[in-house]
Amino acid sequence: MPGREVPPLAEFLAEVPAFRRARGTRHPLRAVLRLACVAMLGGARSERAIAEWAADHGAALRARRGLTHRRGPSQATIHRSFRGIDRTPLARQLGRWGQEVLARLPAAPAALAGIAVDGKTVRGSTKRGAAEAHLLSALSQRLGVGLGQVAVADKTNEIPTAPALPADLALEGRVVTVDALLTQTALARAVRDRGGDDPMVAKDNQPTLAADLAALFADPAAPVAVAETVTAPGGRLERRRLRASTALVGDRDWPGLHQARCIERTAVGKATGERRRETADAARPSPCPRRGRPPPSS
Repeated sequence: MPGREVPPLAEFLAEVPAFRRARGTRHPLRAVLRLACVAMLGGARSERAIAEWAADHGAALRARRGLTHRRGPSQATIHRSFRGIDRTPLARQLGRWGQEVLARLPAAPAALAGIAVDGKTVRGSTKRGAAEAHLLSALSQRLGVGLGQVAVADKTNEIPTAPALPADLALEGRVVTVDALLTQTALARAVRDRGGDDPMVAKDNQPTLAADLAALFADPAAPVAVAETVTAPGGRLERRRLRASTALVGDRDWPGLHQARCIERTAVGKATGERRRETADAARPSPCPRRGRPPPSS
């Protein structure tokens, strides 16, 4: 139910399995993880900084984090904890917490919440011996937190890996956005199977779809609805023109194709008169049925 109390992250971290035997362990793994979260919120950005944060804030605060030893964990202890932890259940628990938070927040002003799927190479991974460690992640645009991620060898492997990412995500009532590289039927099908919507940009990696969209919006006789906005941010004048059509419905074998869109952006410098123009074509699926909401008209 939206608006319920946000679940504590500590409850989810407690489910991450410990890799050390309890006997002789001074600092339980769950306590180290809780400490790391609080210290990072306080500005710590390294293992040494986390250890120093714990030492600086005293025994009473450490005890509230579950650290009962008279001295806080050293940098070496924190390093061993991070090195030995099983990252798969940790990532799963963090993703579960993010999804629970998102589900319990009051409804957003917009009808649908956005989840961005994108791949990034882990910063500093090469220096630590992990050559080009690459992750494909799902990020809540509302919360700014990750909801799930899968490891890939490199950017070229995002395409076959991406359909596995939605399996652990609650996508009911959410829009999944991707870059043009991931405009693929397998991912579109996986998102829709989980109840999500997935408008996708068509470029050269989907040449047939891109050509059909370009031909549609180049045809002056095509049935097209138009909306336009003009704004003047900073030192430029911007015009955005959206054209939408259902003319391709039934003609393209694309999962749930409901509407084609063309977005034209034109920016003119007020002082220089310099003009810049961009055009993007997108295929939008029909919305998955939910709570009796009717599909939008074109």
